[in-house]
Amino acid sequence: REQQAAQHFVHDPGQTNSLIDNRVRSILIDREKTVWIGTASGLQKRSVYAGKDAGFELIAGANDELLGEEIRTLFQAQDGRIWMGFSKGGAAIYSPQTGVVQRVSLDAYGTNSLGDNVVDIITQISPDEVWLSRYGFGIYVVDAKDGRIHSHIHNDPAVSGSLAFDQIGALLLDRSGILWLGSWGDGLQKYSANQEAIRILRHSPNNPSSLSRANVRSLLETHDGKIYVGTDGNGIDIIDRKRGLIGGYRADPERPESTVATAVLALAETADHTIWAGTRQSGLQALKQGRTTWVTYSSQHGLPSNQIRSIYA
Repeated sequence: REQQAAQHFVHDPGQTNSLIDNRVRSILIDREKTVWIGTASGLQKRSVYAGKDAGFELIAGANDELLGEEIRTLFQAQDGRIWMGFSKGGAAIYSPQTGVVQRVSLDAYGTNSLGDNVVDIITQISPDEVWLSRYGFGIYVVDAKDGRIHSHIHNDPAVSGSLAFDQIGALLLDRSGILWLGSWGDGLQKYSANQEAIRILRHSPNNPSSLSRANVRSLLETHDGKIYVGTDGNGIDIIDRKRGLIGGYRADPERPESTVATAVLALAETADHTIWAGTRQSGLQALKQGRTTWVTYSSQHGLPSNQIRSIYA
């Protein structure tokens, strides 16, 4: 097994430029090679090229709007601005040039202050539109320039092409412009660029060509155009655009360190075509191109936790 050194950053009350909170919720590396860290207590950044002893810069916003915000997801739009999804406060757009924070106003639903305003996935599908996943309330189509809501896509049995399920687990815009939506209980749905539902792939225990599980937690388009589907319960499904489901990677309780975990929360591919999987209980796993055996990195190898929710490659 290859030995690689890992840097571990933690909050240090005695250092003002240390990590502000050990509960890291999201990571983004932007086009300028700045690393943005969304934590349970706010936003920080540092350069990819910073030395081991370099600290983290706290990003508070022009009027300290970001202090104390739990940031669930980070995304850099085509115009360079950083979009953030919060655990309680909806979403916002931050300009690195001016320091100005612009709130995205979501409509009010219910009275659940904890779950009502969770924005956990952000994807830009065109120069004009950014899609926000609001947990339990479907997709908001937002103007990429001014942050106004254009439309709301949600489950409606009376509307053809509506969302199959309002709880979104993953979003992926592939290189052909097709948007893949993985849900928490109703499989995988495909949308064209003009918001038309193309196809729904569901789980059926009696159909070997269906998804192996209904809960989709992560999506990845690989270098050869295949779609990897990280499930909650049966590892990874692999979809070929022309042939459909062609197999996958499954857990083997007899070989837990050399097979993929059952719950795959994050997926990424590095330049050498290694597939990386972040799992719920098995740490970080890697599959090199041309191999069938996974390598597992866990807390025994220095990871702070065996639950990996986000990977950025």
